[in-house]
Amino acid sequence: MTAGLGEPTAHDFDAQSCGRDGARGALVGYLAVLAACMILYGLTAAPDVVWQDSGMAILRAWRGDVAGWLGLALSHPSYYLPAQLLMKLPLGEPAWRLNVFSALCAAVAVANCWLLIRRLTGVSAGAAVGAAALAVSHTFWWHAAVAEVYAPAAAGMTTEWLLLLAYMRGGQGIWLALLAMLNGWDVANHMLCVFPTIGYIVILIYRTRAGRCPIGHWLIAALCWLVGFGPMLWLMVGQLWAGNSVAAVFRSLLFGGGSGRGGYGNAVLNLRVSGRGLIRSAEYLLLNFPTPIGLLAVAGLITARRRAALPKAMRRLLTGLLIAFGLFAIRYNVPDWLVFFWPFYIVLSVFIGLGATWFLLGARRWWVPVTLCVAIAPAAVYALLPGVARNWPVSLGVGRSIPYRDGYRYFLQPWKTGYHGARQFGVEALTAAEPDGVLIADSTILPVLKYLQEVDGISGHVTVQGFADHCFYGPAVITRQTIDSVLRSGRFVGVCSDHPTYVPDWLSEAARRKPGARFTLRRTGVIHQVTWTGADAR
Repeated sequence: MTAGLGEPTAHDFDAQSCGRDGARGALVGYLAVLAACMILYGLTAAPDVVWQDSGMAILRAWRGDVAGWLGLALSHPSYYLPAQLLMKLPLGEPAWRLNVFSALCAAVAVANCWLLIRRLTGVSAGAAVGAAALAVSHTFWWHAAVAEVYAPAAAGMTTEWLLLLAYMRGGQGIWLALLAMLNGWDVANHMLCVFPTIGYIVILIYRTRAGRCPIGHWLIAALCWLVGFGPMLWLMVGQLWAGNSVAAVFRSLLFGGGSGRGGYGNAVLNLRVSGRGLIRSAEYLLLNFPTPIGLLAVAGLITARRRAALPKAMRRLLTGLLIAFGLFAIRYNVPDWLVFFWPFYIVLSVFIGLGATWFLLGARRWWVPVTLCVAIAPAAVYALLPGVARNWPVSLGVGRSIPYRDGYRYFLQPWKTGYHGARQFGVEALTAAEPDGVLIADSTILPVLKYLQEVDGISGHVTVQGFADHCFYGPAVITRQTIDSVLRSGRFVGVCSDHPTYVPDWLSEAARRKPGARFTLRRTGVIHQVTWTGADAR
């Protein structure tokens, strides 16, 4: 074998499985990958409402809330527009529809990854390895199983790269127009999609200087981008119409902020990286690629430097995105910052595919199935991981346990097949507060309770509230000022957790079991009843 890194030769592979089998073979391969991933993600998607942000996304879609309350950066209008249409379909549980939407989008993203690698190298086997590595990576699979904005963003972003490659190779303006429109739509879904936008602009500048991008293409691209970005533009105009300044609107677009929240400006602009952050980032990289398959990304990065492997502009774009996405996530100091590595893992999987192409071209044929098995082996790792972590024991960094949510299984296994734990908890919690009690819940549990009430009509006379008045979840009946009068009226008052972090501040002493606390939290089923302590009870 004489081919060097980044110089694949087609005759080293079987023409039907791994060689340059033409457009028809590419279509068949794409559909095969798409179908396989649709089956995988369809079977492992959550069948019901789930906790945290996914539950909030489902509730927002059910209500038709496109704008949200956290500012423009977290409004995600191009996600919630199709999501609320899905909610109107008479097909299965409403929450399941949105979870399956993530599954379908994730399947498209993996198939796109396969096609991109194949078009860059002409080799199907390496493309299959890269796509498989992405398909079973933990963060990507997790968000393929629940309702979130990330899978649709991944599908859009990987489609953009295919359109860009078509434009660079053919020069037809239609590909650029579609690319611009889709990128505008994706940026209106998630602001991380603006990183590729910058790369596209740089590529167009170089093509213009080389005489390969006429001014007309710039105009068409700009207009199409604005059309795709239309849902966000509509929200921006609405804020301006409501009296917000231009500076405030763009600050909200870049950093979020709304309903008394200051946004995430400090986190977005943070330049400090802690040693603990580096360690956690490395741990999660290992969690996503726990087999030696991840090492092929190094070979892929070397391969990408050879023009024979892929166009220079595409190489620089992918390398730049890998660096940009990694640097953004590693110093983004928000509670769920590790989630924001998702685009980094997508680009890394492309480089794994490029590295696999080089490796397989220099190996015997039997290495093809072996390498594919190693690529999908993380699924077996995730199956065993909860038991290993529990016996070790390993801290997951989760502050509390919730009934019907085994932390090790829920967080370490990306699939959510048959998971109804959130519903079980919610039904029991609402039942305990009947007929007209008040339940106080934190943001992890609150959307589940609201979903059960609004969608399924469960315990409609029970008042569910957060820690304070909220424009989305409703007013707070129970506050520091009203708790005494409500208890005197004989109404049931409960909280969904007795952990100090997950109760209102006026209950923190009770949660800490501090002597002299005015209130006591008494376990009642899956929740905790709030009662007076000692003399206050009289």
